[in-house]
Parts: sequence; C-alpha cells; structure tokens
Amino acid sequence: MNLDPVSLFKALSEELRLRILRVLDIAGFSVAELTDIFNAPQSTISRHLARLRDAELVEARRQGALVFYSKGAAWDAGLASLMERASAEAPWNEADRAAAHRILERRRRQSQSYFDAMARRYSEIVEPGGSWRALAGALAMGFEGKIVADIGAGEGEIALRLARSARRVHAIDHSAEMVRFLREKAAAWPNVSVEEGDLESLPLEDGCCDVAIVSQVLHHCPRPRVALGEAYRVLRPGGRLIVLDLEEHQEEWARERLADHWLGFNRGELLRWLREAGFESASDFADPQPESAIRTIVITGLKPMREAFGGIQAKSIRKERHR
Repeated sequence: MNLDPVSLFKALSEELRLRILRVLDIAGFSVAELTDIFNAPQSTISRHLARLRDAELVEARRQGALVFYSKGAAWDAGLASLMERASAEAPWNEADRAAAHRILERRRRQSQSYFDAMARRYSEIVEPGGSWRALAGALAMGFEGKIVADIGAGEGEIALRLARSARRVHAIDHSAEMVRFLREKAAAWPNVSVEEGDLESLPLEDGCCDVAIVSQVLHHCPRPRVALGEAYRVLRPGGRLIVLDLEEHQEEWARERLADHWLGFNRGELLRWLREAGFESASDFADPQPESAIRTIVITGLKPMREAFGGIQAKSIRKERHR
C-alpha cells in the first residue's frame, strides 16, 4: 500500500468517500453517474473525488466531454480487503452496489438497442476504425485447425473469414438481432456456432478456445477489464488473444451517433489490463492512418502455458463479474 496509515485513514474518514471507493471497485464511473448512484449533488461528489485523487486512491480520465473515475495507483489488494471488511455490514453497501449495477445495465441496454437497430445494415456504416476490415484477412491466416472465439461478432465479417481455415468458430454477440442475422449468414458454415451472450459472462466453457478475437467491441463494453478477464478464462493455456479497438480520441460525436461508451483506449492502459488479466507477451501496434482522427490499434497476448486456469490477478478480475 503506497499511502502511510495516517493519510489513508484521513482520506477514508468520510463515509461517502468510502462508499465511492467501494463503487469504483465494481467499475469506473463518470461524475454524473456517481451523482445518480449516491443521489448527491455534483459539487459534493466532485469535492470528495478531488480528495481521493490527491491521495492517489482514484484517477481521472477525460473522454470527450466526460471525465471517468477509476481506482488509482494507491489501490492494492490490501486496501481492497480492508474496505470490504469495513463496509460488509454497512447499511448502504447493498443499495450502493445495486445502484451501480443499474448504471452498468443501462450502458448495456444502450449498446444492445443500437446494435439491434443496426442489424442487417451495420456493414454499410463507415465506422471509425473501420480499417479493421483490411486486417480481417490477415487475422484469418494461420488459424488452420484452431478453435476460435469471435467475441462481439456483429454481422460476422471476421467470423465467416475465420471459418475458411479454423476448425470451429464460436461467434458471440450481445445483440439478439445481430445474432439472428448472423445465424442466417452462417447457415452454410457447419463449423460456425452463433450464440447470444454478454461479453462479461461468455457462454463458453473454461479453456475451450485456441484463439479469442475481440474486434471493435471494448469501446462499447460497460466494463472492458472484465471482458478481457472473460477472454482469458475461455482460452486454453498457450492460447492467444487478439484485440482490435480504437486508440484514445476525443471525437465526442462517436458517443452520440455510434453508441460508443468509451472514446478509445490508451495503448499502455490496454496492455496493463491484459497483464492484470494474466496474459503474458502482450504487444501492440497501430494501424497506420495518419490522416485519421481515430485510429485502430491491435493488442495481442498469450495465456501462460504454466497455468492450467490462471493466476491470482486473473481470478481477481474474473471475480468482478459477480460483484
């Protein structure tokens, strides 16, 4: 723990600050969302966040017009355990958790509604980072005989390419309409199974896949770190994760027009999340589009051979699904 005990207890001496930290242990939230969760004035929430930020217990990340807060550098397993014990019997604990999960469910519904509405015509949209289509052919190479999970498959642009060489492709999406359309398209491919499922709780067994692809999905996901933990779970030891997503940008219109919850990601942040999930040999590169305000980045990682199911850090992240 980076804080000395006196500074730590000063930072946690106010009940609302403790409650904020407990909620941020579930996911990152904007000031407006925290105001909603705690039914408190924005000025009050902002004041307590400033105190927690000074103590490095939370960190702020600007995304277009919004600022999101998440766990900071001083946060560690010891602090998490201390806070869990301190708040376990608190009268507000369950109500706060329920309110936080209502916000997360609202995020999911917004994304699902958008993709349900766009099914059968999504491929007509020139989406930021759309150059991933140029990468799809390369992704389909070298997967001969592999079992692949396409997580957030959409209309199946990647899944159906993979089906040409992979032994089996599990195409998973959270939109019922996208799933219905993709099942029609994949009817001629007996090695493609199409399933509806939450990216934070995949309908797949532990260690069942050789490769997991998460393409242009995380910026729609309420809790990207949890989704990466799920990808880790379904991979066999030695399995590879490939993430294609948007590099961090400030194009606010993407949130309004395309239901993007996150305006891309910092490369270092994604690499850190992969390592926290348990992946090793994590690497990244950017799809060169110097003229574009929004660029695609590709992140890859390997699930260690030495672990039959995953390490302590990965288990901790997977545990977040049930919080």
